Amino acid sequence: DITINAIQKEVVPELTDEYVKDIFDYDSVEAYRADVREELEESKKEEVENDAISDLLLQIVNNSEQIKDFPADLVKEESEYLSDEIYMDMYDMEEDETKTFEDYFKENYPDYETLEDYAKFRLKDSCVYDLLVKEYKIDPTEEEITKTAEAYVGLFYESVEEVREEMTEEELKAAASYDILIEKLKEDNTFKVEE
Repeated sequence: DITINAIQKEVVPELTDEYVKDIFDYDSVEAYRADVREELEESKKEEVENDAISDLLLQIVNNSEQIKDFPADLVKEESEYLSDEIYMDMYDMEEDETKTFEDYFKENYPDYETLEDYAKFRLKDSCVYDLLVKEYKIDPTEEEITKTAEAYVGLFYESVEEVREEMTEEELKAAASYDILIEKLKEDNTFKVEE
C-alpha cells in the first residue's frame, strides 16, 4: 500500500512589472533585465580576465629560465605537502572511496605525469612569484594588508580580527603582495574580452 501525503507542483511566476517590484524592488521588468544583464556581463568579464591572468602567470613560469632545478630533499618535502593537500581535497569532495590517489591525481592534475613533476612546478611557480614581487618592488603597506584581510571576511572568516588571528602576518603580507602583483600585471598587459 502507498499513501500519498502531498502532491506539489512548481509554479514559475510570470515576469511582470508588479512581480519584479514586489520581489526584487525594481520599477519594471526592463530595469530588472538591464541590471541582470549588466551583472552577468561584469561577471563574465571578470572571469575572462582572471583566466587570462592565470594563463599569463603560467606562461611566465613555463618560460622562466632562471630556475633550472631543485634539491631532491626540497622536491620530496613539497611532494609530501602536496600529497597531504590532495588527500584533504579528496576527503572534502567526498570522492568515491574506491578511487585511488593516482586516479584522482590523473583526473585533477592532467598536466603532470607524477606528483614529483607537480611539486617541481609548484616550487618553480613560487620562485617566479618571488622574482616578480621583487621585480615590481612590491612591499604591501599596512593599509593594503588590511584590505586583503577584509576581502577574506564573508568568504572564509567572520571578521578582520578572525583573519588576523588565523593567518600569520607573513601569510597576510604574501596574500596582499599577490593581490598587488595581479593588479600590476593587469595594468601592464592588455586583455581582450570577446563579445
